[in-house]
Amino acid sequence: VGAAAGRRSPPPMSPQSRPVSAGVTSRAPRGKSPRRVLEEELQPQPLSPVPASLATPLERQVAEALGIPTTGRGAVVQRLPVEVEGCRQGGRCCWRWLARAAVEHIAGSVPPGSLPQLVTGLRSELNLLRAGRASAQEAAGRASAAEAALASLQESHAAAEKELGELRAVQREIGRLQAEVQCLQVAAGRQAAVEDGIRAEAMRLRSEVGLVELRAVEAERRASAAETSLVERNASEEAMRKMIDDLQKELQRRDNDAAKSRLPSPTTIPGRRTRGRRR
Repeated sequence: VGAAAGRRSPPPMSPQSRPVSAGVTSRAPRGKSPRRVLEEELQPQPLSPVPASLATPLERQVAEALGIPTTGRGAVVQRLPVEVEGCRQGGRCCWRWLARAAVEHIAGSVPPGSLPQLVTGLRSELNLLRAGRASAQEAAGRASAAEAALASLQESHAAAEKELGELRAVQREIGRLQAEVQCLQVAAGRQAAVEDGIRAEAMRLRSEVGLVELRAVEAERRASAAETSLVERNASEEAMRKMIDDLQKELQRRDNDAAKSRLPSPTTIPGRRTRGRRR
């Protein structure tokens, strides 16, 4: 509070006063009035283009020294300040030699009287350089676009390489599958050949089975006929045995009867009986 009380407040400003911090001096430059300063600011800028018909003699001389045409329709020269006049020092003027040294530093040695050609050449070269710069900028733009396109192509190429690797793997897999299919086809052909052989063998076996069945039927028929013949033969043999038995019995009976008939009677002579036995 004491420090604030010890400070002095600035004096009040009158409506006509302006603070110094605004950057405006209260005094005009020596030898010039404020109105003259404003007039200089409103004048055209030095070295701005002006029609040759409205140029001063000094401006035309400067244009001729630089090789700028001053005649013809649409001729334009560079404007000089109003207070510019020929230097009294002539060839001893430092500004002249500064400008000449700058020109020779840029363009090399300048022979006397060749300044217009030099300016024309430098202007042409500058135009060419500007055109070359525009071309270079355009080429740089095309190069940037080409680099972007190249980067895109490289990305596309990398993607294509990756896809190509995948396609090669798929191609190898397709080759393996084709080889496997060929093996399966060969195996299927062999299996078909085996099946054909089995079918042929089955047909042959069916034929043989048919023949065997026919033979079996024929054998059964023969066996049946043989059984019938055997039964008949057995019956015939039984009849023959019975007949033989009957014949044997009949023979036995006859032998017995014959033996009985051969026995001598009690009145038979012994001598004759003995002779009859010898017979």
